[in-house]
Amino acid sequence: MHKQTISITERHKNWLQAQVASGHYSNTSEVIRDMIRERELREQETPEQIKWLRAELKKGEQSGISHTDPAELLAIFKAEMKQENR
Repeated sequence: MHKQTISITERHKNWLQAQVASGHYSNTSEVIRDMIRERELREQETPEQIKWLRAELKKGEQSGISHTDPAELLAIFKAEMKQENR
């Protein structure tokens, strides 16, 4: 593993420390590596994928508030994903 020194603001230092304090990470290096991985994945997204996702989000917003039980919604979602082989 390669060591790299970076300079950050006090605000960013506090944010990194808060991420560690939340228990999701063991140290700030893990937080930074996770952020780099997320950025790498984002850069791999195609314009078509982003367009599809935005359209799905818009459909969700327009569908209104659901009064369906969350467990039932999850079951419906899983069934739909199974049908689409995702």
